[in-house]
Parts: sequence; C-alpha cells; structure tokens
Amino acid sequence: MESLVCPEHDRDFDFASQLNDLTLMAKELRFGIDTRKLREEAESRGIPVEFLDENRGGVRSGRGTRRRFSLMQLGHGRFQKRIWAPYVSTDSFIAAEIAFNKELTSTLLRDCGLPVPRSISVTNEGTAIAAAREIGYPVVVKPLDGSQGRGVGVYLKDDDAVRAHYPVAHCATQSRTVLIEEFIPGRHFRILVVGGRFVAAAERLPAYVTGDGMHPLRELIDLSNADPARGLKHKARITFDDRAVTLAQEQGFGPEDVPPPGQRVQLALTCNISTGGISIDRTDEIHSYNVAIAEQAARIVGLDVAGIDMIAPNISESVLETGGSICEVNGGPGLFVVHSQPAERKPRDVTRAVIDHLFPAGTPAACPSSPSPEQTAQRFPAK
Repeated sequence: MESLVCPEHDRDFDFASQLNDLTLMAKELRFGIDTRKLREEAESRGIPVEFLDENRGGVRSGRGTRRRFSLMQLGHGRFQKRIWAPYVSTDSFIAAEIAFNKELTSTLLRDCGLPVPRSISVTNEGTAIAAAREIGYPVVVKPLDGSQGRGVGVYLKDDDAVRAHYPVAHCATQSRTVLIEEFIPGRHFRILVVGGRFVAAAERLPAYVTGDGMHPLRELIDLSNADPARGLKHKARITFDDRAVTLAQEQGFGPEDVPPPGQRVQLALTCNISTGGISIDRTDEIHSYNVAIAEQAARIVGLDVAGIDMIAPNISESVLETGGSICEVNGGPGLFVVHSQPAERKPRDVTRAVIDHLFPAGTPAACPSSPSPEQTAQRFPAK
C-alpha cells in the first residue's frame, strides 16, 4: 500500500492555493454549458459578469421540478442585463408562460396563419381516446406543459397505444392536462431565433447507435455512453430501458444481437438531446420561407430568444410545398450543444448572437468612472 504524504509535511503544498483552485472549479462546474459560454463571450468583450446566486445554494423549485438557479448579471447599473440559462431579461414573463403552454402557443400561431398540427387538450383517459379518434391515428400524446421530451409519446397508432401512454404523459404535467396532437411525418428541426432574426438551424435525430459488425447492441450502447461528454447536463447518456429494447426489437435487433457494419439502430422516438439525441447543422440549407415563419412564430409568442421546433420532409424546401408544421416554440432553448457543438457539419457561434442582442455594438455595459474635479466643475459651475 502506497504511503500517503500529509500536506503539512510537504513543503511544496500550498493549501490556500489548492483550496482556491478547487473552489473555482466547483463554481465553474456548477453552471450549465450555455451559461458558461455566454459568460465567456461577455467577458471577451469586457462586459462585467456577476453571478447573483453565489451564496444561495444554486437550486430552486420551478413548476414542480428542481431547477438550477444560475442567475447571471451582465453589465452594471442601468445598462445591466440578466440571463437565467438561457432566458434573457428582455424576454417577458408572459411570453415565457405562453411558450410553456403548448395549446395556447398552437392556437396563437394557427390564428396568425402559420402551419401547426391539430390538437385537443384532455384531462382523462376516456376523452384522450375520443380526441385521438377525432383527430385520426396516428397521434402524438404529450404533456400540455412538459419540457425536454418528458412524457411524449409519438406515432401512437390505436386506442390501446393511447391508453397505455396516457398515464406517462399525465404524470409529466403540472397542469394535469394532456395534449392529443396530430402526428406530422418528417424530420425534426430546431430553428434558433434571437431578437426576431434567424441565427441557426439544426436537424435533431433521436438516440441511435451504428453497428460495427463486432459488438452486440448492448455493448454498442455502452461504448457510446463511454463518451466523456455524455452524462453531463448538456448531453445525456442513451437509456437502454424497456422502450428502447422494444424499439430495437421492432428493427430486428435484441440486446445481444450484433448489428452489421453501418446499420443504424434507433433507440428512442423523441429527438431531444436530453434523451441521448444528436444534432446536425442545417443553417446553410434552410429555405427562406421556413426562416420567415420561424421568425414570425417567435414574434407572435413574444420571445427574444426562441427555439422553434419544425417538422418537415426537408428544411431546404418550403413547408408550403412539402407540408410540415411548427410543433413547438421553446423559451430558453439549448444553445451550445445543439448549434455550437453539433455532431456533424459546421458549428455556429450562437452565444455571440445572444450577447449581440443584449449589447448591440456601441452599447455601454458598465457605469462610467467617477468624474474628475474639472469635469464636475464644468457640469456644476459655482454660482
């Protein structure tokens, strides 16, 4: 057994310095990746940054869930702006609440002529099945006020599927209201709008692994989860639960089967990054009409930083021609992992766009220094 050297006997050991380094590391890891990147961008411009929750435990309750309380102030005095990972202080409370209510968001967008799926809100299993029949199978069943894909069931094809999934969606909503929604076939895209302007677009893919002809499915998932980035707040591990097993079996692969080289095995139906999904940048491909309706959706809801979820066969063609819908408008959308760290194609510096919105070129961020006696005399001459 190796002997341990007590720090007091190590002349080179600087306890105060080590403690300070560990404290700084703990503070750095305490906040999410978006908060850290926004802070770095602000500091690179000389904008003062301060965390207002430094001594408040770092967590608070929000809508029944535990949320990390990373309240960051940029600038001083009347020039200050605040960010709450990554809600910005220019977003109104009303806009955030509208986005949180999926039915209200859908109604507002539909009334303005934007393409959205038909939906009906329900509060019990019986009306859920009746609503699904009215809309027509297949349907999507999801919480009225959920987030990060929790409780969402997609492509439910019959009464039994709706009946089985309804309790899952019901448990994920604080309002005890579930949304039955028309299923829109197509690929899933996230469009980022900041300050009313399009910034970036990414395609989001559900969690999957690709066969190599050597490892069974279970080991492929373990190898993917061994990625150091997975398991952090911003990039979740792939969960190989009963639903994932069933989905894989529908594609012809059990846990111990070896998928052939290049064979993709999908392990989730929802495409959220928080459930193990990935993103592919599509910023240079998006059609101008799709940009226009995404910008309009953000304005209708009233969000300055909005993530517009669009389902369409191809983002490079107008949804007027190909069909497609805006299925959600998200306040406080994920920034860095979706757009700045995509699994494929070009990274986008979206944090720069957020700071540009808060502090346009030439906008002061800090209070001016105290005036000199000469400046004071000029401004307030003696009588």
